[in-house]
Amino acid sequence: NCRAGGLREWCSTWRGTCRAFADTSWFERNVRGGVGLAVVPSEAYPTVQAGVSRARAASAAAVAAAVAARARFAASSGSRGVRGGGETDDDASPRVGVEIPAVLVTPGAYAENVRITRSVVLLGWGAEGTVRVEGTGWEPALAFAGLGVDERGERAASGAANNAVVSSEAARDTGGRAVCANLTLRCRNRMQAYAAIVVAGTPFFQRCVFEGGALVLGGATKPTFSRCAIRESRGAGCRVTDHGVAEMRDACVVEKNGTYGLCLE
Repeated sequence: NCRAGGLREWCSTWRGTCRAFADTSWFERNVRGGVGLAVVPSEAYPTVQAGVSRARAASAAAVAAAVAARARFAASSGSRGVRGGGETDDDASPRVGVEIPAVLVTPGAYAENVRITRSVVLLGWGAEGTVRVEGTGWEPALAFAGLGVDERGERAASGAANNAVVSSEAARDTGGRAVCANLTLRCRNRMQAYAAIVVAGTPFFQRCVFEGGALVLGGATKPTFSRCAIRESRGAGCRVTDHGVAEMRDACVVEKNGTYGLCLE
């Protein structure tokens, strides 16, 4: 099931949760069929930010094997399965969690201001509310700011210096395709209005709880919220401004905010 692409769903069920009694290295060895998995906290990835920055992407062979396994799983289960471009019904983007690195965050409270600087799958492990990222000071818990270049970008940039032909997308990945699932994002300072800020890209939030608002801005910005809850913001629950776009689907809940639930400017 995991190799067929259901890692995010699997880790939020009892089958994944009961593995809390096992060494987390089990996930690194087995869950993704040989595709590297960053587990937070661990010696290699002590913080969520370290996982985002250092997690390894899969090889081309591992991607091909995983996509083939998804197709077999879809055929045997009778599901709608793989859509165009290798995207499955529960995925936010093609080959999510396989083509881009995956970071498994174990239960706990992480006092961090996480900056998404490359496209990753940031996955909370366990029941809702058990994995919390709590922004410190005046900063949001999670920010997509269009910063950073991943390993592909560094290699592509060096290739460009040698007159190689590379696309701008391959040369610069600033986290626009990132996925966040089963996380609680919280403002520790109640004067801070936003738990998450998205100023670039098309990130996908699934089953996330925002204890504080979400700010979306910028003409090229379009996050998707699926089965999320946005509550207890000091200001608007979700504020969309400066030609930004936000898509909410699959029974999102916006409630108990200080001013507007949804503010479109």
